[in-house]
Amino acid sequence: MGQDGNGGHAHNDTGSFELNYKGKDFIIDPGSYVYTADPKQRNKFRSIFSHSIFAIRNQEFNRFIKGKLFTLQGAEPPKVRLKIKKSQIIFSISYFDKKLKRIFKISPKNVKISDKVNSPNRQKLIQNLILNDRIKTNIGKNQVILSKNRIKIYLKIHNPKLEPIEISKAYNQKINSYKITNIIPPTQKNKIIEIISRN
Repeated sequence: MGQDGNGGHAHNDTGSFELNYKGKDFIIDPGSYVYTADPKQRNKFRSIFSHSIFAIRNQEFNRFIKGKLFTLQGAEPPKVRLKIKKSQIIFSISYFDKKLKRIFKISPKNVKISDKVNSPNRQKLIQNLILNDRIKTNIGKNQVILSKNRIKIYLKIHNPKLEPIEISKAYNQKINSYKITNIIPPTQKNKIIEIISRN
């Protein structure tokens, strides 16, 4: 959330989330892997593209500074708002003078994640969902089914793609996993990921 310009633990992850359903981890944080031993890997694991968050084009929210592995350039506290309406919780985060916003709407049956770009320049938005290892995926045109030990969740995502990624569950240890990516065209101002539980 920002720490005198140092970015807290210095990951570009504000607005990212984890999803545990019926005791099973489906969407996770990738971990840290290493700190000073390997600067390149350190930056890879703290990148915006290693978290379940969104990005404009291929830009980090805050830039990495060479030689400073615990600092983010431009790291400032985002504007956070919390609203509770009936069975829904709306959590919105604004960056860069309210140009980016993520809203969570939670109800007993589903979770809707809405990403919005409020920018005069039409810019492509990239969404990422980091998956736990050993999660089985079934990807269709507008739907992704995630399953583990007969427990399933259904994601409504337009034109999803599966990409390899490395995650770390312990220091100096990394394993292979996958992330779901979704590119939102500049003409589409608002995109929703819907997570539905059916079993």
